[in-house]
This record gives sequence, structure tokens and C-alpha cells, in this order.
Amino acid sequence: MSIHVGRRISKEGWISFETDIHLTKTRRNIYERCLPCLERLREQLISGKGDIELLEAFNCWKITAVLDSMEQCEQVMLEYQRRYPDHYVYGKYGTGNKESPTRVISFHTDTEKERDIIFRRLKIAAAQITPVSRVFISRACANVYAELLGDWKFWSRVTTIKKRGIVPDLINRINRMLYYTS
Repeated sequence: MSIHVGRRISKEGWISFETDIHLTKTRRNIYERCLPCLERLREQLISGKGDIELLEAFNCWKITAVLDSMEQCEQVMLEYQRRYPDHYVYGKYGTGNKESPTRVISFHTDTEKERDIIFRRLKIAAAQITPVSRVFISRACANVYAELLGDWKFWSRVTTIKKRGIVPDLINRINRMLYYTS
């Protein structure tokens, strides 16, 4: 199996990849997991609750390698594919901040077992391209949830909001994200 790269670069600077040439899981997740997850979070924030019920976000994992360039991201994907040719993967690479001096490749999964497999394998593949790469695990959309709830290692299915002061700005940002995506 080969890893296929999407033809579009998002407005933020991301390119999707997946073992399926049609990026089926990536496209399905956008409409069946990501958008509903953000919509539920927005509704919970609007309601004024002090706790957030994590549904999809609790089982949403990203395994990320920080690299120097888009070329290194592509080289890591090729190395991963070479080493693990029968492993189905999907994710994105690029940046959410075009001013950043680094780029990342981020594999997505919704199980801890798969997260752990990809983490071990991505560390090996990334080290073959650049021994100074950093590989780490995160949960859900860190730029949304971690700001609100703190470190993902301390989340539970229902997690208390840690930073109530950011709620109005976060609702506005989620509205822009939902409007842009749909």
C-alpha cells in the first residue's frame, strides 16, 4: 500500500494524506467526527456549563513529528511507507502557522492501541530522516481543547473547564472554524 497525498493545501497550510487514494477516512472524519465534535463543544460553551463532556475528542489521537521542512515531512512519510507497507494510516502535514520555522507531520487515530503503534513507528521513521526530530502524542484539537481544559493527560470523559476567561473568544474562533469548514 502507498500513502497518497491530497491535491489541496488548506488555507492554514495543511495537506492531507492517507493510504486510501481517495482520502475516504479523512473526508468522512471531517463530517462525521470533527464538525460534530466542534459543534457539540460550542453548544456546551454557549450553555455556560463548567464541565465539558468529551465524546469524539476523548478518543481522538494525533501522533506528531516536528521537522524542519515540508520536504522532511514527505521523506518521513516515504520512510514510514517503506518500513510499514501494510499499515493503513491517515493524517496531515504542514503547518497552522506559516511563520513557524518548523513543519509537522501528524498521524491521526481513534484508538490507544493504534496510537501506540504509530508512535513507536513514527519515532523510527523520523529518526531515519533527522535524528533530532521530536515525536509526541496529543489528544483532540489541542489548539481548542487544551487551551480550555489543560493538559490532555488529566482529562476524563467529563472534564472541568480550566480557563473560563477564554470561553467567549473560543466560541468565536469555533464559529469561524465551522463556517470556514462547512
